[in-house]
Parts: sequence; structure tokens; C-alpha cells
Amino acid sequence: MNELAVRQSQRHDVALRGTVQIDPDQASIVRLSKTSGAREGVLSVDIVDLSAKGLGFLIPVFLPKGIGVVVAVLDPKGGPPLLSIKGKVMRAVMTDRRPMYLIGVSIEIPEGDTKKALDSILASFEELA
Repeated sequence: MNELAVRQSQRHDVALRGTVQIDPDQASIVRLSKTSGAREGVLSVDIVDLSAKGLGFLIPVFLPKGIGVVVAVLDPKGGPPLLSIKGKVMRAVMTDRRPMYLIGVSIEIPEGDTKKALDSILASFEELA
């Protein structure tokens, strides 16, 4: 019998700029090549969905399932990142032949300032709904 994965938190469709890098603890497992476009191990991404337990982003580089990542949500006004959070790649789907991949990440349960930052971003989208 197949069990369906059910989201346990409300997902918000978003259009946010961000960055991703391989979790430093796993940098020896996956290394980004010079042709990946990574600068100092950091790639630009378009974050397309966000929830209290995960996020999704588009990226032109394949990231394998199970790898740890650090995702930052950039401030559209150019200030410091609004959020930087660790997570684990749970899904990697090629969306078209450019190539472009939709990466789904489960995020670690945030604490302290990270939790406040995530809650603030999510609240701003709930106000718009």
C-alpha cells in the first residue's frame, strides 16, 4: 500500500531571491564545479514556495536527495539576508531541458532568531492571503 506524503504546514507560493550552498559538514561529499556558476560555493536561486517546515527553489544545478544545504532568503532592499536556515534536499525534479531543477528542502526546526525571522516572513504572506 502506498502512503501519500501530506504537508503538515501551510505552503505559500512566493517569488523570492535566495542563495544556497552545500552544508559545510557535507562539503566533502558534493563539490560544485567552476562551471556551476557558484561563487565561493554559493549559488543564486529563485525560491518558489515556503512553509514552516520546508521550501522549494529553482536552480540550474542538480542537487542530490539527502544532501544538507544552507538556504538564505535575500532582502529585496539589499540589506543582510532575511533568513539563513539549514535543511535537507528531499526532492529534485528536472523542470525543463535548460536545465532547471525544482529542489524541495525540508528545513530543520528553527530556534531563536532564525525562528523569529521565518515566522516574520511567513506572517507577511499570511497577511496578503
